[in-house]
Amino acid sequence: MNPGAVAGFEYFASTKLGKQYLLEHAEKGFSLEGSVVKDLNIVASEEGSASANGIDITFGLGNDVGSAAGAYTSSYVIGLSSCNQKINRS
Repeated sequence: MNPGAVAGFEYFASTKLGKQYLLEHAEKGFSLEGSVVKDLNIVASEEGSASANGIDITFGLGNDVGSAAGAYTSSYVIGLSSCNQKINRS
């Protein structure tokens, strides 16, 4: 686990924009409780609008073959190919 990446993600999620983004893409019942940002607690009481339209997201850390380590997000529409955004930390 990369503590810096976890902290960065939690700081993003704790912003108004970050919380809105996550809830728009969340399935009903999704929850996120911070380990770095102690007062972070997001709960989706209903399915988000993007999720309801078949748009899902994933977040991850690691190496892609042939690339540097970094964080990435991936979003896709069910039935279509994914569109990945890779963020490398230097």
